Amino acid sequence: MRVSVDWDSNPINIWHLDKPVLENLLQHLKSNGVRRHSIVMHDRERDGFLFFVYEEMEPQLVLAWEQSR
Repeated sequence: MRVSVDWDSNPINIWHLDKPVLENLLQHLKSNGVRRHSIVMHDRERDGFLFFVYEEMEPQLVLAWEQSR
């Protein structure tokens, strides 16, 4: 299953069913300079987990992470 990124929301929200997947993605983003983000948390509206990014971010960062998985 792919990570879902809502680029149109403010802040950007990133969702997946598995918490470890998001923790891995968040670590990748942090190592590539993304500093303003939330922790990974349970999504109360639907099953799964999400985190928020509070700054602009290049979509290529997520694509590169997906390709390296």
